[in-house]
Amino acid sequence: MVISPDVVFRVLGDEAVLVDLATNQVFELNATAAAAWQRLSQGDAPDAVIAALVARFDVDPDTAHREVHTLLQDLERRGLLRP
Repeated sequence: MVISPDVVFRVLGDEAVLVDLATNQVFELNATAAAAWQRLSQGDAPDAVIAALVARFDVDPDTAHREVHTLLQDLERRGLLRP
């Protein structure tokens, strides 16, 4: 996965946002989505992101897998990530 160069990630207090500089759209992220984004921005593969979320949050592997793949699809659809 490649992060669009137009995307900026910021933590603002207890929240995190993605800003698409190309469209000026702002996307709020919950804690798990923010953790997933941080791992993706470090170059982690989806399986490593899933493992990190399972270790950090109270979530089972199947749920983490489903949620991460849903997040990735949404981010791709919005043009924030590229396969």
